[in-house]
Amino acid sequence: DGGIVGASGLFLGLGRLRGMKGACLMGKTPGYFIDAEAAEAILQKLAILVKLEVSTEELEAKAEEIREMISQAQQMEQEMLQRAMGQQAPQQAQDDLRYIG
Repeated sequence: DGGIVGASGLFLGLGRLRGMKGACLMGKTPGYFIDAEAAEAILQKLAILVKLEVSTEELEAKAEEIREMISQAQQMEQEMLQRAMGQQAPQQAQDDLRYIG
C-alpha cells in the first residue's frame, strides 16, 4: 500500500527517464515522525542483500525512545480529550504502545 513520494520517487522517475536501472527499499511509516523501526527493518534487509554485517543497536535504542514518546503523547491526548469532555482521564496501561492514528 502507498506510493513512493518526495525525493525517493523523483530520483527513481528521473533515473528511468535517463535509461538508468534503479531500485528503492521503502519502509511503511505513518509519515509524521522519524521512524527508526522502519529504518532498522530496511537496513537489515539491505544488509542481507549486499551480504554486509551492520549493527542496528543505535536504531533499536532510538526506536524504543520513539515508542515511549508516542505512548506519552497518546496518554496526553487521551487526558486532553477527557478533560474537554468534562470527564477524568482513565489510567492507561503502561504497555499500550499503539501508534497515534
